Amino acid sequence: MESHNRRQSLMAIPQLLRYLSTYPDPQPVAEALLRGPFAHFDATSCNLLLFQEPDSLVMIGTKGLDDRAITRYQVLSSKIDTPAGRSFRESEIVIFTISEMMHDFPAVQIDLPIWQDIIDREGDRSIVCAPILNEGMAIGCFNFFIPLEHTLDTLDFSLINGISCLLGMWLSNPRTNTGLDTNYDLTEDAAFTLNERQLRILKLVGDGRSNASIAVTLGYSQSTVKQELQRAMKVLRVNERSAAAAKARELGLQDD
Repeated sequence: MESHNRRQSLMAIPQLLRYLSTYPDPQPVAEALLRGPFAHFDATSCNLLLFQEPDSLVMIGTKGLDDRAITRYQVLSSKIDTPAGRSFRESEIVIFTISEMMHDFPAVQIDLPIWQDIIDREGDRSIVCAPILNEGMAIGCFNFFIPLEHTLDTLDFSLINGISCLLGMWLSNPRTNTGLDTNYDLTEDAAFTLNERQLRILKLVGDGRSNASIAVTLGYSQSTVKQELQRAMKVLRVNERSAAAAKARELGLQDD
């Protein structure tokens, strides 16, 4: 049965190549990956992220991820140590179970309720993260969720690396609509990213500066400083400005 499933996945590669040559939008590509090459893995979710300057991984296609996780991780700083960020930075395939990820990554620990809900609803899963490569450089990454009992072997890694290169050629073509202008609803949550203004403010908070002092130093109004701090605290899941500054340093978003 496993050999039959693998043959089906390999047979799906030429179909995927033909499909990508039509320059489809990213969303149906995520769905096609689940139905085609990733069917061999019994994958339950597939997500495509593309790097956007200066340091963001932007979700451009997703299938199977719940709304809370989509809203939260629609934009993710590539500096933050997450499985997706690590795969992108190191240009390597990385695999973690959800439980391991919750234990090993401080950034993920901020969102324990989201991931615990997934485990409670679907059981623990392995998350396979791989870079999207073009001319040997990572331009994004993709990940998919598979059952714990599915262990990847050498042929599986070869399949994933091949898909990585196919996705890179497709996404780097100017005829491909990357969908980076997609707007997500932020009324219920905050995407896991901080802008330069917020990072500057948090740096000065960490130096012990008051809101009034920060406003004068950066040329903002005190109201703007307060609003940006509130936004940063929401992103970082803390209730105090000093805790937000400390958390930003912990996640690698600030220099020590």
